[in-house]
Amino acid sequence: MKKTALMLLLTLSMSASAIELCTVVMDTNSKSTVYWQGSCSSRFSPASTFKVPLAVMGYDGGFLNSCTEPPLDYQAGKIDWGGAAWKERTGPERWMRLSVVWYSLRIAVAIGPGRLHRYARGCQDGHA
Repeated sequence: MKKTALMLLLTLSMSASAIELCTVVMDTNSKSTVYWQGSCSSRFSPASTFKVPLAVMGYDGGFLNSCTEPPLDYQAGKIDWGGAAWKERTGPERWMRLSVVWYSLRIAVAIGPGRLHRYARGCQDGHA
């Protein structure tokens, strides 16, 4: 993973406003724990954790350029069950903070099904 992609991922994930139940970051080379926070001995639903690898995929795939680029406008008729907040212009930071599903879908469409599948399989995190 590119160093800049990792920095973007950390910046985006730190800006999320959801309650942190458990976060564990592992160094895949040394198999050591880099960060451990929260109640990690309990089981929790992964909720919207796929945004984190999707952010890396979007950056590596050339769709995401920074924490603010690209900002996208809501398109009428798209997923809006997040209320009025989801109908506002949204960039990467806002997408992560508010879990704006339509923005996730726009990233996935831009990456394309083939690359998205390859990226997801490469994560080996159970999503693919």
